[in-house]
Amino acid sequence: SLGERIAPMVSRRDSIIPILKVADLVVVVCAFLAAIGLALRGTDFGAWLPILELRVSVENAIYFSIYLIAWHYTLRSVGLYTSYRLAPAAREVGRIGASVVIAGAPIYPLGKLIGFSYASSQFLIAFMVLAFVGLTVERRGLRMFAAVLRRRGLNLKNALIIGDRATATRFAADLAERGDLGYRIVEVFDLSSSLAGVWIDDVKKHIDALCRGEGLDEVFVVLPLTEKE
Repeated sequence: SLGERIAPMVSRRDSIIPILKVADLVVVVCAFLAAIGLALRGTDFGAWLPILELRVSVENAIYFSIYLIAWHYTLRSVGLYTSYRLAPAAREVGRIGASVVIAGAPIYPLGKLIGFSYASSQFLIAFMVLAFVGLTVERRGLRMFAAVLRRRGLNLKNALIIGDRATATRFAADLAERGDLGYRIVEVFDLSSSLAGVWIDDVKKHIDALCRGEGLDEVFVVLPLTEKE
């Protein structure tokens, strides 16, 4: 069967996305500072402290704040703040890699342009590697934590499934068995039943009523790939 997820509708549950946004920027800052230490003092971690204690000028602080904003919009533009409950881990990791290249690579020429003394090839390589590893570990860790919460009945999403009886019911059963995905099936619309014969406006009104009542987070349209399915 083929299941298509429609964009989230009316959500009333807390989301991991705000936590991800803050955690992502914290990881980027840590990767940036660690890359400076590696570029200047290598793995002599004891020599990092004097470097990190240096005073930062107001101008550099403004530049760095703008850079973090650019990181945020890069992460958002590549789709890292959308739901990955049903997506393979490789998709998120791939988009992390793309964001690191897009937001990380320009730091070297821009650093040279504004007189950033630490801008070097060693710093660039260290920063991009640390940012990629850090973001990957942070996000996979938070995803695992969120899955544990969902198994305990927390942070669940209300889902509506639309399709023919056999395919939609099977898809609903698959979602229900995967407690780590955190979906609560509100209703299954059987297109082959009497609902298929009602006016489309009546169906829309029914969905609107669900949104106003329990709330809907996602709608799945499930269709068989072949007649046998």
